[in-house]
Amino acid sequence: MHRNPIIISPEVTIAEAAEIIHSHGIRRLPVVVGKKLVGLITIADLIREIAKRDYKESISNYLGDVTMAAWDEMPLSVVGRIMELARVKAAPVLNSELELVGLITDLDLINVSVVEDTTEQSDLSLGSDEDAWTWEGMRDTMRLYYDVSKIKLPDKLVKEVLVKDVITVTRNSEVSDCARKMSENKFDQLPVISARGKLTGMLSDKDLLRVLFEATVQ
Repeated sequence: MHRNPIIISPEVTIAEAAEIIHSHGIRRLPVVVGKKLVGLITIADLIREIAKRDYKESISNYLGDVTMAAWDEMPLSVVGRIMELARVKAAPVLNSELELVGLITDLDLINVSVVEDTTEQSDLSLGSDEDAWTWEGMRDTMRLYYDVSKIKLPDKLVKEVLVKDVITVTRNSEVSDCARKMSENKFDQLPVISARGKLTGMLSDKDLLRVLFEATVQ
């Protein structure tokens, strides 16, 4: 919870809202009048707006510099940890021939996760003495048992879980066309491929927001 969240008023322009969301790395922005919440604007709302505006320019200027990809033979536990460290919610998947074979998302990992229940114990001393070797010390100890639930990824490989039917774009794809694909399919990222079908990067919805406020500056 944030005690002082970033907020905007209804008078803020779409370009200004997009720049605030992009610069602060957030996905939603409360709209407030006085101290009353009157609405919420999200990245998905702004992507729909981009789709409507019919931007014809290519996405080449809106691609991120870093792309994290996974190997299809990688264990789920490993890719899960890598995605956590890289702070990404989705990763393109390559095979040993460096071909794009799918996409793995945090939702895919959640859907196959299993919950393991175990019982653990803890010894709680009730006496003033701390001598564990005396009868008194043993007598004044209470043993507590409690249940622990842990979420664990199964012993499977990425290729067993990945999404195979991936919608891709190229560097020459138009901005609004990519925004429509994101909006219609509820994607926040799209793999970018070359003319030969090789992965060259990822287009994120956050990076695509730049078209809304950078265009107003030029």
